[in-house]
This record gives sequence, C-alpha cells and structure tokens, in this order.
Amino acid sequence: MAGRWGPTWRPTCPRRAPSMVAQNFVRASWLFGGNASHKKNFVAARKREAELKRVIASASDKLGSPTWARDFALKTLELLSVRAQGLFHVGNSGVATRYDYISNIISLLNLPTRLEPVDSSHFERAAPVPANEAIASVRLSLTGLAGLRPWQEALKDYIGEFCQTAV
Repeated sequence: MAGRWGPTWRPTCPRRAPSMVAQNFVRASWLFGGNASHKKNFVAARKREAELKRVIASASDKLGSPTWARDFALKTLELLSVRAQGLFHVGNSGVATRYDYISNIISLLNLPTRLEPVDSSHFERAAPVPANEAIASVRLSLTGLAGLRPWQEALKDYIGEFCQTAV
C-alpha cells in the first residue's frame, strides 16, 4: 500500500507478548500551568485578553477538567512509584465549561471584564473539538491513591504562584 510512509509500512519495534511489557497510559484534560510569559499559556493568555477588553466571549457548550500540570505530574510520579499498570485518567476533580473556567480565571485575578457565554461555533478551530473532554480519576482509588483536588483550588494556587504579577 503506497502512501505517506512509502510503499509498505512496518512497525520498527518487534512485537512482544502483552505479559512481557508493562504498559502505562496516563490521560489528562485541559492542562494549565508553566511559565506565564509563554504565549501558549491558557491562563496567562486569558489574563492578557481580559486586561485589553471590557467583554470577552467564551464557549459554554464544551466540557473539560481543567488540570494543573504540576498536580498531573506529581500524581503520575505516584502512579509510577506504586508500579500501577494500565490506563489512568489523571485530572483535577470536577467538570467545567470553558465559560466556567475563564470566569474563574477572571474572578481570581480580580479583573472587571464581563464574560459572555457563546457556543463553540463562535470560534474558528483548525480541527473539531469533542463536546466533552472531561475525565474522572476513578482508577486511582483502585491503586490506593487519592484523587486530585478540585480544579478551582488548583487554579487558585497556580494563579497565586505564577500569574498575579506576570505578563
């Protein structure tokens, strides 16, 4: 079959029996964090936008689980330390729309900007986005690990640590 990878495509790794290889997959949703001056930092970008505009629009029809990258990384290290295997959803607890998420950002930053709920068709996207990207960290308890704290608490700590004066 000719195509992007040439006339034939073969995996570069030899196949192994599932019992010989421990497989771990850790999924996250709506990660935030990092340096506030980075142009792709979602929280800092919303701060800049809110400082420049009196009203901003935000999608109220898409769901996710905002998750601080620090919390995600620490829980992933915990999973590795207990030698957990399998697929794990690791995210700060709770579900939010983009509107809820940005509303919390604006509130925590004490900005006077008004937020207007719109549906996601208001925004041009390069690729379609699922209506629900929320996750629940159900399997963590099966390994004896606690779930992550609520996303609102994590967002408050992140903003307090990195975003108040930055940008």
